[in-house]
Amino acid sequence: MPPKKDIKDGEERESRDTTSYISFADVEKSMTSFSGDDSYPISTWFEEFEDTALLMSWTEVEKLIYAKRLLSGTAKLFLRSLGGVKDYKKLKQELEDELGSKLNSAAIHKKLSSRKMKKDETYQQYFLHMKECALHGNIEDAALMEYVIDGIQDSESNKSILYGASNLKEFRKKLDIYKSIKEKTQTRPSVSTPFAKNNKIKRCFNCGDLDHQAPTCTKGIKCFRCNEFGHKGTQCNNKGKKTLNIQKTNTKIKTDKEDKELETPYKKIKINDVEITALIDTGSDVNLIKLSEVEKFMTEKVIYDKEKSIHLTGIAGKELNTKGLLKVKVLIDDYYADLEFHVVQDYAIPVSVILGNPILKDFEINFTRDGIFLEKISYLTLLAEEKNTICDEHYPENKEIAEKVTKLIKEYKTNAKKKESNVEMKIILTEEDPIYQSPRRLSPLEMKVVDEQIKEWLDQKIIRPSKSDFASPVVLAKKKDGTYRLCIDYRKLNKRIVKDRFPLPLIEDQIDRLKGAKVFTTLDLKNGFMHVNVHEESRKFTAFVTPQGQYEFMKMPFGLCTAPSVFQRYVNHVFQDLISDGTVLAYLDDLILPSESEEEGLEKLVKVFQRAEEYGLLFNWKKCHFMKREIEYLGYIIRNNELRPSKEKISAVSRFKTPHNIKSLQSFLGLSGYFRKFIKNYSIIAKPLTNLLKKDVEFNFDEECEMAFNELKRILCSSPVLRIYDPDLTTELHTDASAEGYGAVLLQKSPTDNQMHPVYYMSKKTTPAERKYHSYYLEILAIVEAVKKFRVYLLGIRFKIVTDCSALTKTLQKKDLPPRVARWALLLEEYNYEVEHRSGSRLKHADALSRNPVCLILTEAAARLKRAQDDDPHISLLKKMLEKEPYQDYIMERGILCKEKDGTRLIVVPKKMQNEIIRKKHDYGHFGVRKTEELVSREYYVENLKEKIRKVIDNCVECILIEQKKGKKEGFLHPLDKGDVPLSTYHIDHLGPLTSTNKNYKYIFTVVDGFTKFTWIYPTKSLSTDETLDKLRVQQQTFGSPQRIISDRNAAFTSKDFQDYCEQEGITHYTITTGQPRGNGQVERIHQIIISVISKLSADDPTKWYKQVSKVQRCLNSTWQRSIGMTPFELLFGTKMKDENEKIMKLIEEEEVKNYNKQRNELRLKAKESIQKMQEEHVKNYNRKRKKATEYKVDDLVAIKRTQFTQGSKLYPKYLGPYAVTAKKHHERYAVRKVGECEGPINTTTSADLMKPWVDEDVDEYSSESDE
Repeated sequence: MPPKKDIKDGEERESRDTTSYISFADVEKSMTSFSGDDSYPISTWFEEFEDTALLMSWTEVEKLIYAKRLLSGTAKLFLRSLGGVKDYKKLKQELEDELGSKLNSAAIHKKLSSRKMKKDETYQQYFLHMKECALHGNIEDAALMEYVIDGIQDSESNKSILYGASNLKEFRKKLDIYKSIKEKTQTRPSVSTPFAKNNKIKRCFNCGDLDHQAPTCTKGIKCFRCNEFGHKGTQCNNKGKKTLNIQKTNTKIKTDKEDKELETPYKKIKINDVEITALIDTGSDVNLIKLSEVEKFMTEKVIYDKEKSIHLTGIAGKELNTKGLLKVKVLIDDYYADLEFHVVQDYAIPVSVILGNPILKDFEINFTRDGIFLEKISYLTLLAEEKNTICDEHYPENKEIAEKVTKLIKEYKTNAKKKESNVEMKIILTEEDPIYQSPRRLSPLEMKVVDEQIKEWLDQKIIRPSKSDFASPVVLAKKKDGTYRLCIDYRKLNKRIVKDRFPLPLIEDQIDRLKGAKVFTTLDLKNGFMHVNVHEESRKFTAFVTPQGQYEFMKMPFGLCTAPSVFQRYVNHVFQDLISDGTVLAYLDDLILPSESEEEGLEKLVKVFQRAEEYGLLFNWKKCHFMKREIEYLGYIIRNNELRPSKEKISAVSRFKTPHNIKSLQSFLGLSGYFRKFIKNYSIIAKPLTNLLKKDVEFNFDEECEMAFNELKRILCSSPVLRIYDPDLTTELHTDASAEGYGAVLLQKSPTDNQMHPVYYMSKKTTPAERKYHSYYLEILAIVEAVKKFRVYLLGIRFKIVTDCSALTKTLQKKDLPPRVARWALLLEEYNYEVEHRSGSRLKHADALSRNPVCLILTEAAARLKRAQDDDPHISLLKKMLEKEPYQDYIMERGILCKEKDGTRLIVVPKKMQNEIIRKKHDYGHFGVRKTEELVSREYYVENLKEKIRKVIDNCVECILIEQKKGKKEGFLHPLDKGDVPLSTYHIDHLGPLTSTNKNYKYIFTVVDGFTKFTWIYPTKSLSTDETLDKLRVQQQTFGSPQRIISDRNAAFTSKDFQDYCEQEGITHYTITTGQPRGNGQVERIHQIIISVISKLSADDPTKWYKQVSKVQRCLNSTWQRSIGMTPFELLFGTKMKDENEKIMKLIEEEEVKNYNKQRNELRLKAKESIQKMQEEHVKNYNRKRKKATEYKVDDLVAIKRTQFTQGSKLYPKYLGPYAVTAKKHHERYAVRKVGECEGPINTTTSADLMKPWVDEDVDEYSSESDE
């Protein structure tokens, strides 16, 4: 027989049999999550989810829980925005309304028409994808079949077999037949066209194909590194592991006279004088060579890197890894070429060497009847085709506009010069004494480059032989492509030249003038400076010498310090009217044409080309871009009125090495400072770096400098975005200041999203003098400096100044202002503005401009935190995961792991620093758990924070010795396990005594089923064991016996007869602790409702209350219970109870609400009484050691106690005065004013305990007064 067990404070000590169950991890593995961030339809996801739910027999509650857990991304974010959703059907409806397909029929038709079959896609996969897309709308089968056929890239004659199907099933069969035919005929067609001798194959410089040339290419430029279109190999970002294609070719070449197949195209080549037979296969993306052949010609000149291995894919998906990369000089048909070969195992290729697609970059291939001949492509050939080889990415996306642009470029004439500019370069020297330098020695290779450039310049009449007394040496500068540029070293001459003061355009002004433009064209003038003539009398100064002779420039050369200003004057003269009307903007040789549409851009381009032709300007076509939505200009990327740093500049920042001296530091600050408008608090972040530039400061690039350096790099590399200023938009200036610095952000409201967006960030360090300013002065200073900085934007418009300085508006309205503030107020008078005060919490973006937060520049403590994070296994694992992909709400902030929680970014604290952080916050005021938790949670994230705070507080010596027990009472509520089946656990108790009835009923015996909350109510005449057992036996006849009974220690339940009954029926009996009714809370709550409802129902005749018991029982069991989500009757029997007792139901609901309100009011009343009692005790203890305060009258002379102490002030008088009382305030406080000349404030407020009556100076009362 099961023994009797006790429950203390509602705790259950019973072990349950473990049963197998399905965890969420099992569900998560078997089902896909839904994010709403891709094209996967939510209706399909719910269909799959509900199929699984049906299979697993999930309840509505389980479906709700599992569905919530399987949401991610946007769907999960939307769920959070809904708040608590407690019903699965509501969850489904909300998600379908928000994330359901928004496509209409037109959009679906457009999507189907643009969908093409992919190369790696089977016909079945392609057909099913199209069919799935059509399901989102009402698409006819005939339309779907036509879209499928159109998406297959083949000739119409080949696809004719697919037409004529009446339904999708029949079309599917036709598609299988088409697939079989294609597989059988999937061989490369033989060439039947006769070849004349030396007949050249046309080759496209863009994509490498041999059937067309670049001007007619529709594919665009191709990268031979990754085999993708849209960029060159030198611009390819796929620098890592590559998967390339190698195809074994079976191409046969036929002649027309002899029906005989030519041999596969082989070619004899030489590597280090070793002759090898190579197969020419332009279908291969790489050059290949057998491993055994490499050893034959290995010398010091041959570079074989065994570490550079890549992954190759051949015919039918066969894969292999290469054995390294070989770089050698190869002789092909009397031409040398530096080629790269990927080394493979001998079995991988059938020949010694395969020359693949890369050779097309260096050679023209000529197929003739006598064989295959390769001809080296000359530089002059490429130059002649320059106009026809502009990358497709430089052309407009609109084909019609692109054709018009192409026509304009082809018709552009460089020899149709009609006008001559009167702008010439005149050189004026401060001293006329000749500057002559001897020519420098050059190597034969360098001499060859110089001679070729001199010859070219002479032919183009850019230079002429000279007899000048001046001479500067030449120098060769190596370009990115490895070739050399001839430059003249004019450094000595530049020191004597009087600078031309013609101004270059301000870059900020150039950018601002692009506002509203959506389409851009950029033009680059070729050899821009050489468009300008050098004045005849000034040509002698430009003379230069080479080992072969002396020459002087007739056109303006590069390298002269006054050349940029002269060239800007020239460009402005040529395009003067076009610059004025906004057709073109010019910055040296960079021209940009902003427009709102391609059509407008084309009109402007025609005007610019016409003007350029008149002056004979040359363009560098390869650097020109036409009608682009996104453009790079003057170091910025501009798109849709937004501004970003250019990728080249960002790359330069990211590659910048840690500065090792002042010069390299200045270089970095110059580079990063160019983009300081993008960085919120540039001055504050860069403060450790700029401090190193101060005079007499030793260069010590410490950890703080390293962190500031990395922080600036991080911000710029994150591609920050600003808007281009528009004077017609609503403008706000947000400012803030602190002792560290002050800053501002200029914002404008976008008409597209009606949100404020940043236009410009400004920040500045405070000077030593400004650091001493009161915060009030600093706030005004921030506004004044911001207005001065943004004067060009703010003057003449109405704008709003937003600050957290509440006193600013009233201060500026006063008549008497401090001199400094008066000057500032006068400066603001020329602006049309209004001031709005916002608290710092609402002005965080500006607040960050002026402060030095922990996360911006890592202090030593933060650096120690970072090291501790790296040492923590769990946190270091999370960091590694974040390097690959986002994970939950964790993010990396300057090397420190943080967690986003309720919109706040919190630092994740490693285990070994958790107690230190908690103790530091607790020691602020030895706060309790709640207050300490609040302080920690503002900045840090700690798992199980409350529990760890309790441990820290429990071990705090000060709190142990001083504090009384505070906070919540000890002990938690331990709910009993109610099992998972009905009628397993009964809670029983008696209610009464009640009014005696004519049948002598005085009590109610109540039984509650712990799982279903089903309740039985029996009127009883006594509390005896016999009557109690009689009621249990009555219930037993219908419902059987439970597994356990929970009761209090009433005599009826602790008697031997009751124990015997439990043993006979196999019932385990639990009794709760005396005085702890919450242990049997189930039945206690029911009793509260019963007594209230029965009292109201039997108000007319209280002796008839027993007649209402059955009605109350019915209503209790048909009322919805929050804990089970339904009625007890429905949970027990599986159906709803039919009940018409609306009056009783209403009373029960009212009683539920009343009990809640009553409990709330009781709690508040108890709290109020407790607070009042503590206040009374505090006052009593405080006053025990005090006496009644001295009363003072107005005009009484007093001395006030010194409250401000500085170093060395301990010998100063402890009191100040005399002061006269000017007013009496509440609670023994007084307003006083200084009388005569003495130390201390003029007006102040003090209290009686800090005052004493004024005495004569001969009484040494100050010195005798104790500081205590």
